[in-house]
Order: sequence, then structure tokens, then C-alpha cells
Amino acid sequence: MAHPTSAGAALSIQDIVDAIVREIDEGRYPVGSLLPSEAQLQAQFGATRYRLREAMSALRKLGVIDSRAGIGTHVLARNPTPFFVHSQQTLESIMEAARTTQLKLERAGLVAADEQLAGLLQAAPGSQWFFLDTLRYLRGEARPTGALWLYMRPEFAGVAERLEGWNGPVFKLIERLYGVGIAVVEQEIDAAPLESRLAERLDAAPGSPCLQVTRHWFDAAGKLVQCSVGLYPQGRSRYRSRLPLASL
Repeated sequence: MAHPTSAGAALSIQDIVDAIVREIDEGRYPVGSLLPSEAQLQAQFGATRYRLREAMSALRKLGVIDSRAGIGTHVLARNPTPFFVHSQQTLESIMEAARTTQLKLERAGLVAADEQLAGLLQAAPGSQWFFLDTLRYLRGEARPTGALWLYMRPEFAGVAERLEGWNGPVFKLIERLYGVGIAVVEQEIDAAPLESRLAERLDAAPGSPCLQVTRHWFDAAGKLVQCSVGLYPQGRSRYRSRLPLASL
């Protein structure tokens, strides 16, 4: 199928996304099959490499395709299903993933760490922490992709006033406002059932499984800056990593 363009009328990234989704839906590329090579798709759409790669990235985020180095790009589904793609390789990749979403602040305030929270924060019981309860949305989506709970040192409470409209991860906002940089992130991933009240807020079934992502963010001195707990209902979140093998 040709996609002719004229001077000044090149296909946009969204045009390419829509065209590939349409061709998958029409059966030109069945689920499980491989898409043409990057060079072939560039020729088909008259697109630059940058524009094509942005379109393919968008399709991966929609759950339509998956790319594997040395293998190619497989078709995963006919119908787009938006989900949040986490990346765990570098702080830079975490930043890039966060930019695809926006946070809506539900409530904020100081909390005293009970025994359970103190264990999570690796802090003393009774210590004070500033808590942000947020919902995470993929840009342009009305249904939240998950909840993000943030516990940070009380001196960073001003983050709450600047969160709306912030494009990026919260640790970068702390860095900008307070000059405190993140040196190390520790991450744990687990499965958990959705508690009823949270399930209602996320438009999900109570007790249904969710992905729980807990991250501890430390400064160069090893002091905890913030702890984030993300809760993502089944089907709305996916983890992707690339792990190079060392020479044996």
C-alpha cells in the first residue's frame, strides 16, 4: 500500500501510527507476524528515520508491536491498548518514561511514620514525612493508568505547589527547587491486590492484581530523599529493560 506525499505535506508521526494500526487491523500484518524493516517502512511512508522511530515508539507504548534487536518488530495486537511503559536501565530512561504521563495531585500533607511506614522508609517510627497522593495519567487518556504515592523529607513540601503541569519525574522537581540531586535509586517490583477504595479511584475491580513498583531515591550522601510507591492495575503497565551481556 503506497502512501504518497507531496512537498510540504509529509506524513506526521500520528499519520504513520494510524496507517500502521489500520494495516494491522485490516490483516496486512497479522498478529505474530513481522513488520517490514525500518528501511522498507521509511520508503513506504516517505518518512525520516527520526519520524519513523517516534511512530514505532508510540506503537510500542500502545501495545501494538514489540521490537527485538536482531529479530525485528513483531505485531502483538490488532487494537491499541494504552499502557505506561516503565524503564529501569538508567535515571535518564526513568525521566523519559515519566514524560509520557502527567500526575494529578489528590491530597498532600505531613504524616507520622507508624511501624509499617517506618519499615518502608527505613526511618525511625514517629518521624515526619511529607506525603503526596497522586494519580498518574497517560497524556490524552481519561482513565488513570495507576496511583503514585510519594513520601519525601518535610523540607521538600513545596513540591506540591509546583506539581501541576510539571513535565517529568518528581525527583527532578526536587532537584530544581532545592538543589538536591539523586545519586542512587533502589527498586523493587511485586504483585499486589488492589484495595477497594483505590480500585474505585482507578476504575478497576477490587482485589484484582496490580503491579507495585517501590523506589527509594538517595542523594550522594546516602540519605533518603523520597520513596515512591506506584500501583498499576493489570493491563495498564509494562516493564521494559535492555541488559547487555558482558563478554565471556
